[in-house]
Amino acid sequence: MESGKRHGNLVLPGDVSNFMVRFHACQGLTSNHKAQASTNLAWHLEVVYTLVNASVCYVHPSMADTELVSAITFGLTYFYFKYKQSKTKSREARRPRRWWMIKIHRNRTSQFIEDKFNELSGEFDNFCRMSYADFEFLLQKILPMISKHDTDFREAIPAKFRLAITLRSLASGDSYKSLHYLFKVSVPMISKIIREVCQALNEVLKDQVKMPTTAEEWLKIEKGFRTKFPHSIGSLDGKHIVIVEQSISITRKLLALSFWH
Repeated sequence: MESGKRHGNLVLPGDVSNFMVRFHACQGLTSNHKAQASTNLAWHLEVVYTLVNASVCYVHPSMADTELVSAITFGLTYFYFKYKQSKTKSREARRPRRWWMIKIHRNRTSQFIEDKFNELSGEFDNFCRMSYADFEFLLQKILPMISKHDTDFREAIPAKFRLAITLRSLASGDSYKSLHYLFKVSVPMISKIIREVCQALNEVLKDQVKMPTTAEEWLKIEKGFRTKFPHSIGSLDGKHIVIVEQSISITRKLLALSFWH
């Protein structure tokens, strides 16, 4: 880097730049004192180098230094953001969408949602692992927290549909992809819905559903399981969980199911 010139108390380095910009700043003139100074400034910020030639008219040296630095800072900031903007525009353009909504999602109409609940009228207890009355009770509790507004582009997913998606996921452990085909809701949206609904349920039920806090409460639960399941303090329902098969004898393999649970 070349040695710079001293202007008052400010040392300005020489030209080290490939990007040339001329910036002029002129402040206050008086009849008794007129002066003009020309300086070069090199600024290195990330990969951007900018050379500023500044012409300054000043009344007092200290004032001129302040005005010069302010003007140069403004100019460099402006041209830096212009440079970043041009780099952003030069990047590869984002691939345009082929569809605003894929066909399976476009078929998720209000009538489809009502039909889905009508289909479950006889199997609702098994589908969500609770009665429809309990479902409505939960829905009224969290309705203000999970409801969304319709937009000009699409209708919002109803709150009861959001709750049904969450309860089905918790009850069955189905993958988001399976829920996608069942409810006609995208996988990213299902992930977001389940997270939001679970947070709402935790908020409204934190005083009704909670873990024991004392040894006596844990022993009370254990006493209820003692007859058939001694030393147990809870259960995970009847869910089968597939795990990696262990190394066992051929006899045990013949007696085993198609998966371990």
